Amino acid sequence: MYEFYIVVLKIDISYYLTVLQQEPENNISTTVGSAQRCAPFQELLSSELLALPQIHRLKSYHIPCQNNVDLQCFIDESYICLCTVEHQTNCVLFDFNSNFLCTDDVYCENGGVCLQDRPQCPESILCACIDCFFGDRCQFYAKAIKLSAALTMVILVVGWLNSIFAFSVFHRHISRQVDSGMYLHLLSAVSCLVVTLLTMKFWFVVFTHIDPSTNRRILYGGCVFLEIVLKVSLHMSNWLNAFVALERMVTVVKGVNFNKKRSKSIARW
Repeated sequence: MYEFYIVVLKIDISYYLTVLQQEPENNISTTVGSAQRCAPFQELLSSELLALPQIHRLKSYHIPCQNNVDLQCFIDESYICLCTVEHQTNCVLFDFNSNFLCTDDVYCENGGVCLQDRPQCPESILCACIDCFFGDRCQFYAKAIKLSAALTMVILVVGWLNSIFAFSVFHRHISRQVDSGMYLHLLSAVSCLVVTLLTMKFWFVVFTHIDPSTNRRILYGGCVFLEIVLKVSLHMSNWLNAFVALERMVTVVKGVNFNKKRSKSIARW
């Protein structure tokens, strides 16, 4: 990873001094406001100075920083000039035509703009997504995610209500006189766990794709844990349903000879 001391951000036709640091730090959080805008030199110099050629005009570039104490930077045709704390001016050549567009834009989807960290042999690629799309490759549609989120939350609420009602019914002793009641009593709790895990997995996938910088260990651990517990819970639910069907079949086959006591003993085992 390259160390950097200055970050200049271009928004439309304006340039902003986003980061200026003496000791390089790679993880930076900042905001961009009008105070950080690098004003064009035409807004700062007098008409007499503007009429001069650039090579003669450069000798007067200390004036904007001295006359505007809040000025952080300004630009001309070839230079970006920074104002120091002593209100002096440091100017460096700046290529206003440089860009970081990918040479082969085949990585980003849905109209996303592909950006790379260097013109040749890039080490990292970033997609700048258009409205309504997100993800590391702009592969997710926000409106579809909203619909999926709404459906997931509906499933969660309905699943919880169904599980609560079922649990309250089969929690009564009279509902558990045979083994199917015991299976359904446990199944209500397992069903509640399944819809909860499904919701957790959905939001885990959404948030980790919104934020590509999520730690890999968190991604792996969360994915493995949720996947294993969800699969185990689903298999438990399927087996409990199978036991209920099996018990009902045995009831039909044996008829009046069906032994409730033995049935409950087998269910507990």
